Amino acid sequence: MMFMRSMMVDQFRENKFYALFKKICDEVSDPYPFLKPDEGVIEFHEQIFRVKSVLYKPAFVQGMTIVLNKMLRQMSSRRLKKLDLQKIVKQVQKIAHKSEIEKPNPQLLVQQVFRDILP
Repeated sequence: MMFMRSMMVDQFRENKFYALFKKICDEVSDPYPFLKPDEGVIEFHEQIFRVKSVLYKPAFVQGMTIVLNKMLRQMSSRRLKKLDLQKIVKQVQKIAHKSEIEKPNPQLLVQQVFRDILP
């Protein structure tokens, strides 16, 4: 999420990133009710992303992957073509390490988020 925000700030003004994130979370919240803005167990706004209760990790990852993929589809295809999947994986790995995320698998996560967007 931190990587996506930094990548998309150029495309959308910073405050629009959260509005778009909230809108897409609402769109996909039927199968993933924890994503329901203002009702779910996830709280997000500028500089804060908090999970209010324990979630089943695979469902959380799958829901977030769908949200981030839909957000990417809002970007211009010209900009997306310039992205390098391996560089993205390295950047996500650095962010995960700095955030002390245990056992990250950035390769798989990035491939899922960028599914059908990048070769």
